[in-house]
Amino acid sequence: MTDPLLSLAGVRAGYDLTEVLRGVDMTVEEGSVVSLVGRNGVGKTTTLRSIVGNVSPTAGTITFDGEDITDLPTEQTIQRGITFVPEDRRVFPGLTVRENIEMGRLGAGGETSVDEVLETFENLKERADSHGSVLSGGEQQMLAIARALVADPDLLLLDEPTEGLAPYIVRDIEDIIRELNDQGITVLLVEQNIPVALEVSEYTYILEKGRIVHEGPAASVRENTAVLDRHLGVGSVE
Repeated sequence: MTDPLLSLAGVRAGYDLTEVLRGVDMTVEEGSVVSLVGRNGVGKTTTLRSIVGNVSPTAGTITFDGEDITDLPTEQTIQRGITFVPEDRRVFPGLTVRENIEMGRLGAGGETSVDEVLETFENLKERADSHGSVLSGGEQQMLAIARALVADPDLLLLDEPTEGLAPYIVRDIEDIIRELNDQGITVLLVEQNIPVALEVSEYTYILEKGRIVHEGPAASVRENTAVLDRHLGVGSVE
């Protein structure tokens, strides 16, 4: 059996004197879509920030593609093939769609062109010369993902990509995640929309108070109403 693409072992991290992660253990297999779910404030975003180097773990080990990246800064994790799409999207309002995507290349050294990325996002392709300030919420989310793709990631970290979006846009985001995975990109998804998380992922981790309290194939988690109710506050997922 080959080693996982990403592995977290006993990871602890936080902000100033506040410890958020209290020993997170999880793995992400190459070519998979894995979801990390939990209630608000349990450490999901902190987990992603620790992986990409935005937050420095105080204990534990993060391994990516066989290399210890625990203490690497963000620019070096990006160069190694990890990109992070944050919850707030961080679209530059004064730049065009094309210019926003080009910004994702800085420091990454990817060989994928902006035009190649735009082929995945038909609506963005049509608005390539429009400024970020005039895009809808769904278009901004797609732009944030497109900007990450120009860095040629092996692992894409997505933080709440469907938050605040209309249901029909949510379906588009689901389709994009599947398409990117079909193209060979491994995805680690943090998502508050539990039905979406369990629909698009193959394996799921549930985080509670900074620790993984349950894990398993997404299909089995979906059917475990007791686990859903105890850890996520939902009795069932449709």
